[in-house]
Amino acid sequence: MLKKIAHDVSESTINLHNYNDMYKRIDKYEVVSFDIFDTLIKRDVPEPVDIFNLVGEKIKLNNFKNKRIEAEKKARFDSSSKEINLDDIYKNLSYLPDYKKIKEIECEIEVNECVPNKDIVDFYNYCKKNKRVIIVTDMYLPRNVISKILKNNHFDGYESLIISNEEGAVKADGSLFKNALKKNSIDSSEVIHIGNSLGADYLGAKKVGIESIKIPTLKKRLKKTSRYMFSKREKYNYLMSFINNHMTFSDSYTDFGYQCFGPLLYGFVNWLRKDLKKKKFKNVLFMSRDGYIMKKVYDQICDDKDIKSTYFEVSRRSLRVPTYNKNMDYKDMLDVLTVPNLTNPKQVLDSWGLSPNLYKNDLKKYGFSLDMGIKREDLYKNSDFEKFFLEIREDILSNATDELEALKKYLVKFQFSEKTAIVDIGWGGSMQHFLIETLNKMGIENNIYGYYVGLTNKSIANLYNNGLNAKGYAFDAMNKGDTDRERPFVGLFETLFLEQDGSVKRYHTDRNGVTVERYPYEYFSNGVAQKEVSRVKKIQNGAEKFSIDFSKSYTSKFIDNDNETMFSNLYEIGVEPSLKDVELFGSFEFFNNDTKVYLAKPKSIIHYLVNIKSLKKDMYDSQWKIGFLKKIIKLKINYRYLFNMLRKATN
Repeated sequence: MLKKIAHDVSESTINLHNYNDMYKRIDKYEVVSFDIFDTLIKRDVPEPVDIFNLVGEKIKLNNFKNKRIEAEKKARFDSSSKEINLDDIYKNLSYLPDYKKIKEIECEIEVNECVPNKDIVDFYNYCKKNKRVIIVTDMYLPRNVISKILKNNHFDGYESLIISNEEGAVKADGSLFKNALKKNSIDSSEVIHIGNSLGADYLGAKKVGIESIKIPTLKKRLKKTSRYMFSKREKYNYLMSFINNHMTFSDSYTDFGYQCFGPLLYGFVNWLRKDLKKKKFKNVLFMSRDGYIMKKVYDQICDDKDIKSTYFEVSRRSLRVPTYNKNMDYKDMLDVLTVPNLTNPKQVLDSWGLSPNLYKNDLKKYGFSLDMGIKREDLYKNSDFEKFFLEIREDILSNATDELEALKKYLVKFQFSEKTAIVDIGWGGSMQHFLIETLNKMGIENNIYGYYVGLTNKSIANLYNNGLNAKGYAFDAMNKGDTDRERPFVGLFETLFLEQDGSVKRYHTDRNGVTVERYPYEYFSNGVAQKEVSRVKKIQNGAEKFSIDFSKSYTSKFIDNDNETMFSNLYEIGVEPSLKDVELFGSFEFFNNDTKVYLAKPKSIIHYLVNIKSLKKDMYDSQWKIGFLKKIIKLKINYRYLFNMLRKATN
C-alpha cells in the first residue's frame, strides 16, 4: 500500500521545470480546486511560523514566536472541534498587554507578507477562464483576511472559498472536501484538487474520491544561494525566502542585481537613512560617480523630507587641480600626480590640468611624445622633463587660478556649515579628506560626516588619524575584526556602482551660473556604447527593483539593515565564484587611471606555462583576482585562501 502511495505521489507531483503538464491533467475535469498557502500564495518567510518573528519585531517582544506557537498548541488541545480560529489562539495570549491589538498586527503582517506563487499564476488564470474554480484551505485566519490576501495577489474569479475554521472540518480526513462538494453541488468525479501537502491535499482529496495533484511545497527558484560568509543565519534565510518569491528571472545580469547587489545597496541606503534621521542632518550629498545609484534608491525609499538630498559632482581631479599654486616646485607637482607607475606625458599633462594635445610640439623639443611610456619615479631625475615643466609652469598655474574661481562658485552653493553628510563607495576615504582640506583652504566653514559602503585600513590614516568623522557599512577598519573585504574583487565591486557618464573634469562659469564639464564616458567608443553599459544598467535596474520591493515588506524590518546578511550574496560571488559567474563578468573592461584592463580574463594555462612573466602581469592587471584564478584553475578549492597567500608572498 505504501509503495502504491509513493508511486502515485511521484506521478502526481509536477516536475519543477514543467508546470505545463497540469494543463493536460485537468482537461477532463469541470472544476479545479486550489489550496491557498504554498500553492497559490507564498509567504516571504522561511517557514509559516516565522511570521511570528515579524510580529514580535513589530511589538518589540523577542520571544513572541514561542509564545504564539504554544498558544496555538494549547488551543488545539483544548478544542472539541477539528479546527480552531485565531480568536481561540489569542484567548491563550490574553495575558499580554493589548493582545487584541497584537492579533490585528498578526493579520496585517500576514496580508503584507503574502505574495503570489509566480509558478502557478498563469495556470490559475487559465483555469479561471476555462473551468469552474473553488478554493479550499485549512487555515485559522478569518475570512476577511484570507479574502484580502487573495484579492491583493489577484487571485479572483473563484466561485467559493471554503475555510476550515468556519466549517469545523479539515482536509486531511476528507471532511472539508465533503463540505466543499456539498456546498457547490459538485460530484467528486467532476473535480481535481491542486495543493502542496501530501497528507491534506493529496491523500485527503483521495479519501473522498477527488483526483489531486501535489505540487512542491518549496521550489528553489534561485540559481545559487550563499553558504553565508559571516553569521546570523536566521536573518539570511528570511532574505533568501523573500528573493526566492520575488525574483522574475529575466536575464542573468538583472537577476544578479536583484539577488546580490540589491541587498547590499538597500541595506546601505536604509542604514544611511536611519542614521541621518537619528542625528538630524540637514543635507546629504551623494558623490559622483559611485553615488549615482545610491541616490536613486535613497530618493525612492527615504521618507524624511527634512533632509535635502543632492548629487554632488566632484572628483579628485576637479578638487586637486585648483589647489596648484606658485609655491609648488617640480617635485611638489610630481607628488600630486594621480597616474599609474608606468605612465606617459599625456596622463601627466591631464593630471596637471592641461589639454595634452596643445603641448605636442613643446614635448618634441625635449624628446618626448604624448604616448611615450615612462616610469613615474624616473620623472624626478629626468632633467629634460623638468625643463619641459618649467616652460609650461605658468600655464598650469593660470589654469589652476581659473579653475579655483569656478570651483569656489560651485562649492558655495552647498551649505557646508550645516551638518552635512557625504556619501560614497569608500575604501580609503581620501575624497573626504581632500574635500575638507580644499574647503578649509578656501575659508569655507564646514561640518562634514562621511558615510561609506566600506572603509579599508587606508581610511585610518586619511580620516580617523586626522579627526574626521566617517563610518562604513559593509566593513569599517575601525571596527575590531573587520577586514578589507573588497580587496579580492574590488574591480567587480566598483563596476556595479558605475554612473553612465564620464568623470567630473572641471567647472565653468557663465552668466547662468556654474556648469560641470565631464570627461568622455570610458565605455563609449566612437559614439557606440560597449557591452558593459547595457549590462551594468541591467544590474542596477535589478538592484533598484529589489530595493523598492524589499522596502515594502515586513521582512525588511525584521532584517533591518544588518550588514552581514545584506552583504553576503555579493561577497559570496566575489570570493567563491562559479565558472558561470566568472563568464558573466570576467570580460568586463575596467579603466584604471585611463589604462584598460579586464576584471578576470586570463589566457590559457598552456600559454602561461611557457610565459610566466605574462601570468604575473595579467594577474597584476586583473581587477578580480579570485575570478582570474578560478578561470585558470577551475577546481573546487579555497580561492580566498589562495588569494591571501599570493598577496602575502608579493607584499
